[in-house]
Amino acid sequence: MSYWQMQLNKENDDEFYDIKQLLIETRVIGMDYNETNAKEVNEFEILMHKGDIVLIRNYNKAIALVQITGLFNDLGRNKNKPNLDWFRFRRQVKVLVFLNNKVLPFSVNKKVIECIQEDNNSSFEYIHKFYLKNKE
Repeated sequence: MSYWQMQLNKENDDEFYDIKQLLIETRVIGMDYNETNAKEVNEFEILMHKGDIVLIRNYNKAIALVQITGLFNDLGRNKNKPNLDWFRFRRQVKVLVFLNNKVLPFSVNKKVIECIQEDNNSSFEYIHKFYLKNKE
């Protein structure tokens, strides 16, 4: 099992999306494709696995801790996507806990998705603490 952090906002989009509502209604996380995020899409497809724990954030605010329950799914370029999300690439999740927009106690980078290693102490410890409190 690995820990991740992931940003679910549309790139270059000023519209506000209710990420909590998205998680409740769709039970998926995901991303779209552009010329600059091929490496991140590859990580989402190849390196992320069922059972992994993901901190969903909106910039520096924690939204939820989720567990991956589904395989990577590509809706393709021409498929109709549900109205609530824009994800071409997606995985099903189970929400472990909503974190109510808590300001993260560590700095975040601009990457959409990042695997968190134990040596990345502050973010690893934050995710690990909430996972231990909320795992089944």
